[in-house]
Amino acid sequence: MYTPYGLNDDDYHSRRRSPSIDTEFREQRWRDPDLQEVIEYLSHTSDVIKENAAAYLQHLCYNDDNIKSKTRSLNGIAYLVSLLQHEKPEIQKNACGALRNLCYGKRNDENKVCLFVLENILYVYTLLLKY
Repeated sequence: MYTPYGLNDDDYHSRRRSPSIDTEFREQRWRDPDLQEVIEYLSHTSDVIKENAAAYLQHLCYNDDNIKSKTRSLNGIAYLVSLLQHEKPEIQKNACGALRNLCYGKRNDENKVCLFVLENILYVYTLLLKY
């Protein structure tokens, strides 16, 4: 391979290495956030993180009754219901999709009751703010 004038062959090739294959970066591993972290991200200050957390929670809850019950026990439904009032439609859409997946199925009656109660509380709260 051609080496530019003034550089020896070893210097040139060591500078061209990608960080993704450098040995110092090989030890870093990405991991998926656990359920507790995802639910905490729903109340993050960044709207992008909220949007992505709601979308990821929607994905996690799809056909997984265990995740659905854990989400309820970690108060995830309350965070999602509060996101339904968010000003950005994408966040509302992702929260709505996550709530749909959380309540879908015959074994998720507790989630349906929790959602019903929280929506009513939110409605009353909205009315109180109005008057």
